[in-house]
Amino acid sequence: MEDNQNYAKKQYQMAKISAACSVCMLVIVAVCAIMIVPRFLSTFQKMNTALEEMEAVVGNLEEVSGELAEADISGMLDNVNGLVDSSQEGVAEAMEKVSALDIETMNEAIRDLKTIVAPLADLVNNLKETTGKWGF
Repeated sequence: MEDNQNYAKKQYQMAKISAACSVCMLVIVAVCAIMIVPRFLSTFQKMNTALEEMEAVVGNLEEVSGELAEADISGMLDNVNGLVDSSQEGVAEAMEKVSALDIETMNEAIRDLKTIVAPLADLVNNLKETTGKWGF
């Protein structure tokens, strides 16, 4: 009988230890939950926000790709090529006109004009000096 009582006491002590360990484990789990759950919720909210932004970006990409598919890129390139060709032709025409100018003849004409105008300028200056004003 005494063995049964010792065995019962040991079993009771083991039950107390087991209960204390269970309470400690419960406290540890509760503390971890209190610390981890807010971080998890914050991370989850950030993930939701990121997913919403990604959905918006995907929508924009679909819209842009649709617009690009509808765009007549070859026609636009042909128009640009046409503009470049016409500009090139205009530059070529301008260069031909510039190269067609006879610079030497033009310089000679300017010297002749200066020779003709110089006596007229002297005459006007002499009239101005003698009358002190324009006397016309």
